[in-house]
Amino acid sequence: MRLGPRNISNDGWLVYRRAKTGTTCTVPVFISDQPHYFPDPEHLKKCIQHAPLNMTYLSTKSGVSRSPKSAGQRFASAAKEAGVNKTAHGVRKLLSAYMSERGGTEPQRMAILGHDTTAQARAYSKSADAQKIITGTLFDNSPQQVVKN
Repeated sequence: MRLGPRNISNDGWLVYRRAKTGTTCTVPVFISDQPHYFPDPEHLKKCIQHAPLNMTYLSTKSGVSRSPKSAGQRFASAAKEAGVNKTAHGVRKLLSAYMSERGGTEPQRMAILGHDTTAQARAYSKSADAQKIITGTLFDNSPQQVVKN
């Protein structure tokens, strides 16, 4: 609920401390060589620059920070309207699975999602598709590569 312009570094990273655990999270925001995963970085920078100058991104019309409950309700409503049947917490789990399926390492998932333990990281990526994990890595682990000795 406290994320705002001060959390975006000049080199395009969102850095914040999770209120629940105190863990520092580091998330790339502007990645120009990954257009299919991230929005156009220049467009996103312009949006951020032209956003109201409130202390937080999730604020009311009067500029006051939203409560966690209010933000969660608004997120769920907007997601439903967009055809995504997920809560904010569900999106965190989905991101962990998505990263796992595309070769994201456990330390990478922990850094982005703010997990303190590998057990948390594993629990969040449990729903990942095993076939996508195997074929989504940088090297080919497909069954066709296994050779009998």
